[in-house]
Amino acid sequence: MKKLSLLIFIILILTFTLWGIGATSLLSYNLKNQSFKTSSENIEATVCPGEETKIILTITVWADPSQTVNITLIPGADWIKPEQTEFSVVAPPEGYSFQTTITLSGENLSPGTYNSTLTIRYYFTASETIKEDVSSVTLNVILPYFEIIPENLTLIMKPTDTKAIDFIVRNTNGCGIVITVSPLEQSENVQFIFNPTIILYPSDIKTFRVIVKTMELKETVTLHLKFVSSFYERTVTLKICPSISVTIEGEVVEVNEDEGYIIIETFDGERFKVLLRDEDKGKYKEGDYIKVTGRTGETEDEIIPEIIEEVTCGVTISDPEDIVFCSTCPEIKYGAEEIPKENVKRIKIKAKNTGNIDAGISVKVELSEELGISEVDVKLEPESFSLKPGEEKEITITVTVKKSYKEGDYIYYKLKFDISPSPPCKKEIVKDFNVYLCPTIRTISGSVKFLNPKNNECPMKGVRVLLFLNYEPRCSVDKHFKEIEGEFHEVHQSFNAGLPDKKYYLETYTDKDGKFEFSFHDFDCKHDYILIVIFETKEFKVKYYDCKNLFFVKLRIKNEDKPCPKGRNKRDIIIGKDTDLTIPSDFTKDPKDLAQIFCHMDEAFSVF
Repeated sequence: MKKLSLLIFIILILTFTLWGIGATSLLSYNLKNQSFKTSSENIEATVCPGEETKIILTITVWADPSQTVNITLIPGADWIKPEQTEFSVVAPPEGYSFQTTITLSGENLSPGTYNSTLTIRYYFTASETIKEDVSSVTLNVILPYFEIIPENLTLIMKPTDTKAIDFIVRNTNGCGIVITVSPLEQSENVQFIFNPTIILYPSDIKTFRVIVKTMELKETVTLHLKFVSSFYERTVTLKICPSISVTIEGEVVEVNEDEGYIIIETFDGERFKVLLRDEDKGKYKEGDYIKVTGRTGETEDEIIPEIIEEVTCGVTISDPEDIVFCSTCPEIKYGAEEIPKENVKRIKIKAKNTGNIDAGISVKVELSEELGISEVDVKLEPESFSLKPGEEKEITITVTVKKSYKEGDYIYYKLKFDISPSPPCKKEIVKDFNVYLCPTIRTISGSVKFLNPKNNECPMKGVRVLLFLNYEPRCSVDKHFKEIEGEFHEVHQSFNAGLPDKKYYLETYTDKDGKFEFSFHDFDCKHDYILIVIFETKEFKVKYYDCKNLFFVKLRIKNEDKPCPKGRNKRDIIIGKDTDLTIPSDFTKDPKDLAQIFCHMDEAFSVF
């Protein structure tokens, strides 16, 4: 009996143990399969003020065995509006999905960004468990923004006038806008006429016209128009300037082509800014005198021109010639009327009035720069005078060298002419006037060479070189010059061609390198010479054909620099290469062959 009781007890213990294990396994299975999912964990939308949008949310639930799940939607803000907040579904193990609508409303919201949550609570009835899922919700309420172009406008109007002004109104986002327009202030001299309501659809652009009327406007008036929508507003500023008829005249003191205006100054020193029309640009420069008829602009000193007339005084002064003195030959003319045998010269300049008013002129001379020690006196005649329209008068300038001076002095003067009345005349005209005292010293140097058969330049040493004055002197001649009248001897007659009948010349012989130099005074202050190389040394002469005439080459050296010819001149003579050499007209061979013979003879004489 005891054994039977023990056996029954063991059976009961095993039964209860197996039942506990099964129940625990079943509960664990149910808990593992109680799950859920939503289609979006972050909900975001954008609306215009007063509008709403709908979001479709998909919910999926899993449970096993099939049991009822109660679902509750809990919004975190009153602008989150679920279409249904309570659901009861049977969720099989393979899952059950359904959709619901969530409305996000901007009806009572101002523009801005709003953040909240949507909580979904799940109650699993079989296991009596509760779970929650929280999704973030963002709602952007757009600010209905619009632009007005332009926002600042200046109108220049006659005292009694009417103008139509168009503004561009642009909706810059996706919300429709109703705009109300109203003036912020009133003026008894300015009236605005316009439609007070503007309706703009998303991204719409419209023209808003305002009629502006002025009534006896005498001073600048600044008014404002206010553009207001539900959540946004803009203000336009209109500056209305009275445009009064005006006529001024004065001198142009500034030209600004880039910004399109010029500044003129009247006789009493007042300045006005004249706006340039397209046809005015490029016409005027500083110093012009003009008369402007037009209307005032934004300010009383700004003028919008209707007529611009250029008024010229018309006084012109001719440019004076430079006066050039040759110290040793004052009677020679150098750009001036001459007083023979004296260091005095005169020039004349002209003053002319091409305008339509009488002009008064006074002139004075001022020393600008002096390079030297000479004493020079300048006199003007007359020093003051008047000119009628179309009249022309001469002014005589007399220059006297009062004392001895160093050659090469330069004296620079300025002639200053005061013109009246100013304006409209230009107050001062300045002319440069120069006096030059030319040097007489001259240096002529160079070398004599020829091309040998190997085309090398070979110097001709010891050859005779002559320098002739290529003119008949009017003044004295440097004492070093030799004088001959008539033809040179032992040369062909072509030697004398072009030379004056009375010939003045210097002579020298080249050195071992074929070089030569002449230094002398040209008392006529000229620079016109003939260089002649004669194939002759102190030991021998080279003649050709019948051995009657000496061979020679000739060239001209001339300088006409102004105001004074230059004092130095260097010229290398290369026989067989230079193309400006003149040879005897009766010689028909190659001159460089004869030059080669000359050199051979020189070498032969050097042996002995």
